[in-house]
Amino acid sequence: MPYGSPTNEATNNKSRLMVKIQFCSGSHRLGGWLNADIEFDGDEKVDITQPLPFADESADYVFCSHGVEHVTAPQAFRFFQECFRILKWGGIMRICVPSITRTLSFANQEYIDFVTKNGWGDGSIRGAVSHLITHHGHLACWHPADLSTAIWCAGFDTTREFEINKSDVQELCDIEKHGEVIGEKNNWIESIVIQGYKLSHEI
Repeated sequence: MPYGSPTNEATNNKSRLMVKIQFCSGSHRLGGWLNADIEFDGDEKVDITQPLPFADESADYVFCSHGVEHVTAPQAFRFFQECFRILKWGGIMRICVPSITRTLSFANQEYIDFVTKNGWGDGSIRGAVSHLITHHGHLACWHPADLSTAIWCAGFDTTREFEINKSDVQELCDIEKHGEVIGEKNNWIESIVIQGYKLSHEI
C-alpha cells in the first residue's frame, strides 16, 4: 500500500485519517505529523531533491520550514511540484524560509549583535543580512513574491503569506520551531511563510 494511504479504517465510514507530512524536520518533530528528513532520525528518510515516496493525493497538509533554501531554486521548484502531486484536493502546502529582504527591513541592533556574536557577520547591517546568503549551507534566496510565484507555477491555485506560527488553518498554526534554535524574535525577523492551496477540482 502506498505510504500515506490509511491502514486502519475508522469505525465510522465518514471519518478518515488526516495525513500531515513535515519535510526537512531535523530534530523538530511535530506530534501527529509524519516527520521526514534526509539526515536526522525521523519517521521516513526523504531527500526533497528526489521524487517523494508518497502516493498521489495522499496528504492533507505538507510543511517545510527552513529547508528549501538548502537546495537550488530548480530543485525547490520540483519539490513544490511533488508536494502538489501528493496533496489531496483541498490540501495545503506551507513553506517557511529566511528572506534577506525581510531581514533588511526588520533587523535591529540586537539581531546584528546575535549574528556577529556567532561569527556570521562583521557587526554591520550588511553583514547581518549577507550571512543568509553565504552561511549555513544556503543555496538559494527567496523573496515573498518569488516564492509565491514559484508555488503558483508548480500548480497551486492560489497562495497566501502569513506571519510565522499563524495560519487560516488550525493544523498549520504554531508549528515553526526554528525560533527554538535562533530565538523567536530573530526567527520573526528572518522568516517568511507562504501557503499554497490545491483547491477542489470542482472549483
